[in-house]
Amino acid sequence: MDLLQIKRALQHLMRLLAEKEYALMYAEDARKRITADELQMAIEEYGGNVTLPPEEAYENMYIYTHENTENECTVEMYVWINQEQSDLTLSCDLAVDEKRFQYAINGIYVL
Repeated sequence: MDLLQIKRALQHLMRLLAEKEYALMYAEDARKRITADELQMAIEEYGGNVTLPPEEAYENMYIYTHENTENECTVEMYVWINQEQSDLTLSCDLAVDEKRFQYAINGIYVL
């Protein structure tokens, strides 16, 4: 897995969360397990405003590789709320190659 591509994918997802682009997140989601309304509800129930994480936060992503494939993984990362790391976590599956990525959101939950 290309760590830079994983980081770019997570930056994209965090930007969409911060901009409250839940419908776009759902539209881009490869598996559509979580609806736009469910994404929005998870954020609103937690409270506060999603903000973009600092660059160093991407060093703390949890990456779980999948067996039998070199370009797929599951990634978990803390969501930043009001400029602080929260215990709210975004979990998604990623398929990455050198040109693009696809994601499937598994959930947003408190660890």
